Amino acid sequence: MLDLQTFHANKFRYLISSQKSCALNYRCADSYDWSINGELLETPENAVYLGIQRDMLSRQGTKEVVPGRIQLASLRQTVYSLMGAGLYGLNGVNPKVSLHLIRCYVIPRLLYGLEVILLSKTDISNLTTYFVKLLKRIQHLPDRTANAAVLLLIGQIPIEAEIHKRILGIL
Repeated sequence: MLDLQTFHANKFRYLISSQKSCALNYRCADSYDWSINGELLETPENAVYLGIQRDMLSRQGTKEVVPGRIQLASLRQTVYSLMGAGLYGLNGVNPKVSLHLIRCYVIPRLLYGLEVILLSKTDISNLTTYFVKLLKRIQHLPDRTANAAVLLLIGQIPIEAEIHKRILGIL
């Protein structure tokens, strides 16, 4: 497979950097040496590819993606930067306008790349919990409000359905 990539790289005259490339061995007890252009590739335990951190140790290779995405400083910075525009607060903008801001800026950063990996039930529940808490904040609802009521009042589909829409958009 690497020979095929090297062939096309030479044919179309571009270089594949061995410093920026690595090989992850999934479900393999033996270690192999991989080389591109005569240079050995690293075989680390985890690597980032298209913004998704993959690792060799978990079953699907993406154990820490969702918790890292929710705790990601850039996602929180996105929400906090929208507070200046009145995202939530008693003197903020209308909750419908806040929802539009969330759909434009927060949801794409939260769900980037999640349509191509297998999510566990705990991952989906973590995403749902974060998203519903955010919607409760912009609507000034107490924490004890039912999740279905929060989604119905503002007219938003659940975050799991957003992921399914993105999966169907790929097909």
